[in-house]
Amino acid sequence: MLQFPYKYNGVPYCGNYCTEGVIGCMDSTALNYNPLANMPDICTPIIFGCTNSLAFNYDPLANVDDSTCVSIIIGCMDSTAFNFNPTANTNDPLSCIPVIYGCMDDTMFNYNPAANTSDGSCIPIVFGCTDALAFNYDSTANTNNNSCLPVVLGCTDATAFNFNPLANTNDSTCIPYIYGCTDVTMWNYNSLANTDNGSCEPFIYGCMDSTAFNYDPLANTDNGTCDSIIYGCTNPTALNYDPLANTDDLSCILPIYGCTDSTAFNFNPLANTDNGTCDSIVYGCTNPIALNYNLLANTDDGSCITPIYGCMDSTMFNYNPLANTDNGTCEPFVYGCTDVLGANYNPLANTNDNTCYYNPGCTDPLYLEFYNQGFTADFDDGSCLTLVVYGCTDATMFNYDPLANVDNGTCIPVINGCTDSTQFNYDPLANTDNGTCVPYIYGCTDVNAYNYNPLANTNDNSCCLISGCTDSTALNYNQFACYDDNSCITIVTGCTDVSAWNYNPAANVSDSSTCLYSAGCYGGPGIPYWLNDGCYAWVIDV
Repeated sequence: MLQFPYKYNGVPYCGNYCTEGVIGCMDSTALNYNPLANMPDICTPIIFGCTNSLAFNYDPLANVDDSTCVSIIIGCMDSTAFNFNPTANTNDPLSCIPVIYGCMDDTMFNYNPAANTSDGSCIPIVFGCTDALAFNYDSTANTNNNSCLPVVLGCTDATAFNFNPLANTNDSTCIPYIYGCTDVTMWNYNSLANTDNGSCEPFIYGCMDSTAFNYDPLANTDNGTCDSIIYGCTNPTALNYDPLANTDDLSCILPIYGCTDSTAFNFNPLANTDNGTCDSIVYGCTNPIALNYNLLANTDDGSCITPIYGCMDSTMFNYNPLANTDNGTCEPFVYGCTDVLGANYNPLANTNDNTCYYNPGCTDPLYLEFYNQGFTADFDDGSCLTLVVYGCTDATMFNYDPLANVDNGTCIPVINGCTDSTQFNYDPLANTDNGTCVPYIYGCTDVNAYNYNPLANTNDNSCCLISGCTDSTALNYNQFACYDDNSCITIVTGCTDVSAWNYNPAANVSDSSTCLYSAGCYGGPGIPYWLNDGCYAWVIDV
């Protein structure tokens, strides 16, 4: 069976077995392969690549996208620039910022506001006196703080005689203090002294011989009056008084009067002169308060019976078993609190019955008075009146409870701030709104951007960092610019060939088809001539 028609005398013929022809690419590896085709046509080979015309690596020859498209990333591709973007694939040379090294710390002495890259050169500010001629010049200071002091010469030694408290620079003129007596009329005048120390002593005349009888230890000038020492008893009342002696040698024997009879009652073994007062010894009780006192006795024989007064009734509170003389002081037992510090002290009680209490008050911890009384009661006096209500009692706290009377430590401090979660400065820790909420203001927050909005507090990614001509019809149109800087140049099309007759110096886009050239005739370039002239000017279209 014929698969394709053939021509007979120019007319397709296939007889009764003709098959409809389908023209198409029959290469199964081609892009336009047609499995129904039975008549070959031109095949288009498959070319893989990026078919997105907006992609950085767009391939106009590709007809099958292989998912390799890379988005255009505009940025500074100068690796030496401050804002070099290693991810950029489309250079924006106008956005590159050169690296400026310097100190970027505005608290430093050599702060450079133009620097964008720290070079570690910062020098701290050192305040001090920078005047090299001043007393307190500081060679390490780099910033003068007006503390300079002028040099004042003088003696700076505070221990020197001529110390100058105003001087700050020693000129080696110091004179040491020489203390002594500066009064020329005094016994110990010192001609070298420059500072009187109050030690002046007047002349004291007397005997200065320490071995002499009339030696004067206070004298500093001997006047020749010394006497020799004569030792002996100088007391005229003594038994051995020596009228020639001038120095007592402690040998005096003074008379001691008394009874010198060793058998007498009043014998005085120290007496050396009997005065006739001796008495005979009489033994007995010599204590006048004793029960057996003997008025005639002068020598106690230990027989005295001393009276012991007290209550002799054994049933009484103050019974004294040692008493031998009842004095009518018996007291009956009286029971009660005998501690004077006790709240229920009984001044009439003489026998403690252990009923004392010291801090009467509220003893029930369920009542406010238990906590407010300032002490722990040991006896309930009925003063418990107000039931306890626990809570925060600090009126400055957020959860202050005006009904609470006992603080339980649950107070929460007031935290002022914006409590509206829809606001820009919402503070999740605040519990008291202080009216400071600030709404979100969207805009460009980059101060370096051309459309920077100083009122915005939330960046909306609208910042424009590239300026240029944004007019697509202009000669210098910048497709990457988002801020027009009025630099657009209007396109002026014309002949830019200076050798052409119609050269346009204002044209910035050449249109060579408009240029006119001279045929070289004598009549002048560009001037048409009549045909009957010897030559004629013609127009050459280059």
